[in-house]
Amino acid sequence: MRHLKKNKILAHRSTCIANIPYFKPALPAAPEAQIEVAVADLVRRKAANPRTQQTLLKTLHASFRKELTEEQLSGPFSALCSRGIVTVDSTKVSYHLPVTPPG
Repeated sequence: MRHLKKNKILAHRSTCIANIPYFKPALPAAPEAQIEVAVADLVRRKAANPRTQQTLLKTLHASFRKELTEEQLSGPFSALCSRGIVTVDSTKVSYHLPVTPPG
């Protein structure tokens, strides 16, 4: 590491190769796969799920590594609503999640 820094090469250690962004799996392109990723993320969060529609959209955006536009996010969000997994009342959100994530 000292040798790299001395030669002005930016580098840092990682505990696992999976933590390096280059090696992370690509985002699912299929809408069905995006919905499965979103449901799995919400199931993993348990009681820490977002309580407002805006916060849920921001959470979905973050779970897709902020690579989707607002229009692309509306697809998985509306699919979650139409399947009854997410219910929006005014701005508040409630969930009817499966016990285990899909997949």
